[in-house]
Order: sequence, then C-alpha cells, then structure tokens
Amino acid sequence: MTIQRLNRKLSKALSVFEGKDIRGAAILGCVRASKELSNAIAGCQTAQELLGLANLVEAQGALKVMTNLGFEGSLDEVEGIFELALSGEDRKELGAVYTPRIIRDYLITQSLLLRNSSSSELPRLLDPSCGSGGFLLSAADYLHKKLHLPTNQIWSKHIFGIDVSEVAVKNANVIAELHIALHGGNPGNAKLNIIVRDTLLTPASTLLESLGVYEGFDVVCTNPPYVKLQTLDERYRVELANAYASFASGSFSLALLFLIQGIELLNKEGVVGYITQNNIPTSLAAKPIRQWLQSRELLRRYIDFGHQQIFEDASAYTCLLFAGKRSEREFQYASMSEKPRESTLNALAFDKLKHVSLDSEKWRLGYSKHLDHIKHIEQCGEPLGALAYIRVGFATLKDSVFLVRSEYNENHAQNFERELLRPAIKISELSSEEDLKKNRLWIIFPYRKVNGRYVVIPEDEMTQRFPFTYHHLLKNRSILAQRDKGKNAYMAWYEWGRTQGRDAEGPKLLTKTFSSKPMFFLDNSDSLFCNGYAIKPKNEFHLSGQEQIFLLQAILNSEVMHYYAKLTSFQIEGDYQCYQKNFIERFGIPELTPSFAKAMKSIATADLSQFLAEEIYKIPYGLIKEVTCKDLGGYVGAPLVTHH
Repeated sequence: MTIQRLNRKLSKALSVFEGKDIRGAAILGCVRASKELSNAIAGCQTAQELLGLANLVEAQGALKVMTNLGFEGSLDEVEGIFELALSGEDRKELGAVYTPRIIRDYLITQSLLLRNSSSSELPRLLDPSCGSGGFLLSAADYLHKKLHLPTNQIWSKHIFGIDVSEVAVKNANVIAELHIALHGGNPGNAKLNIIVRDTLLTPASTLLESLGVYEGFDVVCTNPPYVKLQTLDERYRVELANAYASFASGSFSLALLFLIQGIELLNKEGVVGYITQNNIPTSLAAKPIRQWLQSRELLRRYIDFGHQQIFEDASAYTCLLFAGKRSEREFQYASMSEKPRESTLNALAFDKLKHVSLDSEKWRLGYSKHLDHIKHIEQCGEPLGALAYIRVGFATLKDSVFLVRSEYNENHAQNFERELLRPAIKISELSSEEDLKKNRLWIIFPYRKVNGRYVVIPEDEMTQRFPFTYHHLLKNRSILAQRDKGKNAYMAWYEWGRTQGRDAEGPKLLTKTFSSKPMFFLDNSDSLFCNGYAIKPKNEFHLSGQEQIFLLQAILNSEVMHYYAKLTSFQIEGDYQCYQKNFIERFGIPELTPSFAKAMKSIATADLSQFLAEEIYKIPYGLIKEVTCKDLGGYVGAPLVTHH
C-alpha cells in the first residue's frame, strides 16, 4: 500500500476532529492534532514507524476527549489501517485481510449462542490468527456492552490472541490498550494475552499452557489466512505436511489447517466461528477435513455467501462455518444471494441437515426441498460421466506464443508452416455456435504420432523442415523458459507445458469452465480447445451419433442443468457457476431412446426445460425458476425438431 493511500485513509478517519483542539499523543486513525502530525504520518514507511508516533500514556486523556465528542468506531478505523499498513508482500505471505465489523460481530455473538454451556462462568474467547486485533476488539465490545464488564478485566481474563507476526501482535496490543483507555480504564493495569506464536506448528496443549487456559476456550473466532500450499516456503510446507499428515493433501490452504487447530483449542462445549473459503464442501484438497468433520459430527452451522465477495481488498468466496468439539447429529444451513448486512444475517431462516446424509466426496449443502430434487436428477438414467468422456483442453502454459490468429494458404499461415498448425478453439471467447463458424484460431503443434503416442519433433528437424515456426519459437525461447517458474525440465524447450488435450475428435459439446448459464456448444470438427471442457458421447445410446448429441445438448442446456449447477457447483462473482468435470459428471441423463427423441422433437424449444423438469426429472418447474430466477435467454441450442 502506498503512503499516499494510507494518508488518505487516515485523513478520512480523522475528519470528525477537524477544528478541534485535541491535546495528547497522535493516536493512529483517531486524532489529528496538527499539520505536523499529517506530515509525520506521510513520512512513515512501516507500521512500526506509525506506532512510534503514539505515546499510549499521554493518549488516555485524548481518548477521553474523544469519548466526550461522541466519536465511535475509531478503533475499527485504526485496526483497518494497521492491516492496510502491512506491505503488499507481508499481506500476501500472512494472508492479512480486513474483516468487516458485521461479520466479526456475528461470528462472535452466534458462537457464544451456539456453545453447549450451562456454566455460569464468563466465556473466554481466542483469535488464533488475530492480525491487528479486529476480532479481539469485537469480542471486547460485546463483553463490555452486553455483560457490563470492566475493560481491564475483559482484556486480562477473557480475550486472547495469537499471531505469527510480531508486527501484528504489537498492533493488536495497541488496539487493546486504546480500547481500555477509551472506556476509562488504565492500560498499565491490564495483563494482555496477545502473544507471538505459530498457531499451526505449536501443539494445541502448548498454546493453551502459554495462555494459561488449560481446559480450552469457549469460543475460537477468526478469519484464517487464505494462503495456498504452493505459495509457502518449501521448508515450512514440509513442516505443515508432517504436522497435519492426515489432512494436508493436494493443494491445501492454511485456512483448512486453522480450522482443525481451532477445534483442538476448544473446551468440550466450545464453538469455533470462522469466515473461510466456501470451497470446503467441494474442494478435493478438503476431502480429509470433510471426512473428519462429518464422521465426528462437529458442524453446527454453515452459511454460504455464494458468489458474493465480502472483502474490499481481496478476491475470495467465503462462508461462515461454525463447529464444536462435541458431536451433534444435525447442523444448520442457510445461503445468501445478496451481500450480507446486519439485518439480513440476523433474519436468516435455517434448514437442518444431518451429518449422516453427507458424502465426503462432495458435500451437497442446500435447503432440504432442493436437496431431494438434486438426488432425483442424479438418479435419473445414467450419470453424464458414465455416458460420455468429459475431457479437459490443451495447456501450453504460454498461449500467447503458441496460438496464431490467421487465414492460411497451402504453404503457411503468416509464416507458420501448415503442417505444424492445428485448428484451435478458445471456449471462453464463444457466445454462440456462430462464433465457431467464424473461428480463425490455430495452435502450433510440434508433435507427431508414433505407435499411437505423440512425440515431440526433434529440434534439428524443426530447423530444417519448419524454419518459419522454429524462428518464431526461438524468438520466444526466454519466455517459454519461464513456464513452471523455470523448474520443469521439458524434453524439448518448445513443447507444450502439459501433455493433455492433444486430441479432440468431434462431434463434441464444448462448455466454458465458468458460465452464468449452461452453454454447451456443438463442435463437429476435430479442433483442439482450451479454457473449458469437451463432452464426447461414448456411443452407448440407441440413436445415431448426430441425433444423440443433439438430444444431449438440449438436456445440458436446459434450466434443469442451470438449477443443478447453481445448487451444487462452485460460484464466482457475477453469478457464474462452475462447469468443471467434477461438478457435472454426476448429472443424470435419461435413456436416449427413439421414443424420447420423438417426444423432444414434438416440443417447442422454449418449452423443453419445463418438459424435462416435470416429465423426466419430476421437479416442479416453478421451483426450478425460483433458483434460476430468470429465463435462460440467449443460447439454448438449435431446435430439436429440425434434426433427423
């Protein structure tokens, strides 16, 4: 973050004090005492330097004046600024993201309500990845306002924080002291429990001992870092993999491990409340954690935010997940189709789901009335993955070098020898099948088939027989060498980054990876493709090849598929659903018989979805419309009546 941006953020927070004669120290985000302060802030390069501007002893008087002025929310501004003040590299490494106040408050209050405790003892709350102290601040405010506890007591006995970053812990301690002072307490008398530790690599028992809470916490709330395995230092990655050998599979993230450790830090009646990534139900890497949670029946509540993005400064798709230490047969489920507000969060209607109904391969989470219909769809006929090949496209890892847009003549296309070019389709660029007819995309294909297998053409042959193409590749050799961060040893420096997608026989249906509605395009050619998937029937139907693929296209482009995708796949901003293989392979395809084909041909294209919903999949069409919200419009495939 630039210092200019930080200064603008501070100026906005300080505007309430314009014209006021406030004495005392410069409290970050709270008090503008003079022009000199603004200049000092502008000259700061790090969070530590900003902290150096504040004298906490002198601050108490200034904070009391602030209280008299009726200023509220100032510490939230400070905490947000502390998060933003971290360098871009530190923010990426630590996964630091500012969590909105309404999310923090909801997680804390609902975690307290969900815990199974009849004890009269006051709760103890922990943030195991506390950053600059946002969750700690929300917890302290709740205990102060609802239970009327003195702030010194709150921070000394009931609020605890851990973070791996010394800077973050220092920031969080500043927030704690300011909160105490703001409410008339003496920060010097408070014993703060915010410590520097690696939560993931320190045994839970050791952490509890360090904090003096031997029996575990009542509530553990956090926004864990969304840091992927591949971005971690190799040595640290190995340590994590060893420490979480039963869970650290595939491309796992730190957020998953924080969930495990958070539950370990609970007492027997405690509850964790996290805002975390909403791919836990579907991610391959999360399967061991799904097995662990469902087999022990630990879930308490799950709120899916779908394609809504909660954070201002990070692109992430999230959910609120609550889990406990004690087993419970059922848990609550709700989803939100709009950005959460305090009023909408508190007005959510929950459905109850049973742990025993979950399948660890992929959790089907949703309202009961829809889950029953999802089962109907998947049990209708045969799964798409059994009746058709679902194939991924080519991956060169540097398409800008290998893809060519041009007409070609008998000898070459824009100085590329025709023998080394294959027609190619970038599915993400398609809007209709008309686009396929206009497609002029080619890909450099430096392979030949030998004994049924593709082998790369030797370099000496490339130079002699294909000098134009070789010259182009040679000109881009340094760019190609950067693929896989330069770590992959290719047989030839000019071959593709991956071996997949080197055949794509037609006819086939092409789908984008992400789409706002089903858009399966019919491609009768053998063109290679990327940015999506191809559906190739296995010829196990009772119809001709062309007739079966037209029927399959109509089914996959129907609102039944749209309904299915919206309820079972991963979603991203803009209400786009994911049509990857693992999200569509279980979609049920009815038996494609001549009588079925005849029935489909007799129905107008606009009525096909209703026919499929009510007559084939036995789902009320109105219920499907509730989810899809609007007519598909646009591309729905060619009218079946014209095909024979």
